[in-house]
Amino acid sequence: MNLPSFYTDEFFNKSQKDLYGLGNNILSGDLPDYYKGIGESNSPEFQSVLKGANTDISRAITENAAKRGSRGGRSLIGRAVADNTSKMRYQDLIDSISRKQGLLNTGTNIVSGVGDKALSYGGQQNQFNISKAQLEFQQEQAEAAKKSAKKKMWTDMLSAGIGAVGNIYGVGMLSSVMKSGSGGSGGNSNANSAMMGAYMGGGR
Repeated sequence: MNLPSFYTDEFFNKSQKDLYGLGNNILSGDLPDYYKGIGESNSPEFQSVLKGANTDISRAITENAAKRGSRGGRSLIGRAVADNTSKMRYQDLIDSISRKQGLLNTGTNIVSGVGDKALSYGGQQNQFNISKAQLEFQQEQAEAAKKSAKKKMWTDMLSAGIGAVGNIYGVGMLSSVMKSGSGGSGGNSNANSAMMGAYMGGGR
């Protein structure tokens, strides 16, 4: 019986390789373009948000000053925009540090997960190989026992055949001697030979 081989899914090694590469790149700071902004401070995305917020502030102050008919709106806009920019930049810096920590954790978890899966896969494969080796050894033992039994069967059959021939030969000689009716020493000698042949042929 042919024993099965250890099955490995075609996507397992590929996914392991891809995940390890991704995790290693994240840990080294080499991110795909789509994700580069996650850990950056003052990124283009942040600049766009900051510009939009300052525009809203400027519009709100201008409209409020127009309704009240007051002057000095320009100076109010400058102070408000500067204050908002300072706060948003500081928060962006804090957030970028937090996001970098998240990237570090993600990269570490990916690489660690790949290692855990590799150890689990290797353990499964080793256990399979051990079990397969045991089954192969049992098969070899069974085959050897089968051959030994077959050899013994033929040996026993051959021995039985030789014994049967010896018995037939001895009995035939004895019958021939008895029919001769001779009571002399020659007759006794032939009878003894016949009985010896029957004895030897019978396998003692």
